[in-house]
Formats: sequence, structure tokens, C-alpha cells
Amino acid sequence: MIITDSHDNDHLLCWIAGALLLTGFGLGDAAIIASCSALVTFGQLIAFAFSFALIALGLLFTVWQIRRS
Repeated sequence: MIITDSHDNDHLLCWIAGALLLTGFGLGDAAIIASCSALVTFGQLIAFAFSFALIALGLLFTVWQIRRS
């Protein structure tokens, strides 16, 4: 599906940003609980946070480029 309306692209960017924000909060909460119960190490949490940030930034960059076209 190709989205051509700028208004739709703005909505898409807002929805994706909101979903990433909620996902980030949820995963952050789960990471704190897992860390306190010693299920994961600090290094694993850093690796996960780094990969989540890269995926989120890539997704937002993609939608931003779609919005510009």
C-alpha cells in the first residue's frame, strides 16, 4: 500500500511514534523487573536497548522519508 496523502503520512508518523513510545515504556518496565530478579545481565540490557533504539530510529526515518516524497 502506497500512501500519498501528506495528512495520512503525518498520522502514520504519529501512530508509529506513539507505538514505539509505549513499547519502550513496556520493555523498560520488563527490563527493570528482569534485572532486579537477576534473569538478565546489565550487558544484555544494554545490547537490547541499543538494538531497540536502532530499529526504532530506522522505522521513524523510513516514515519520515515517505512523508517527504
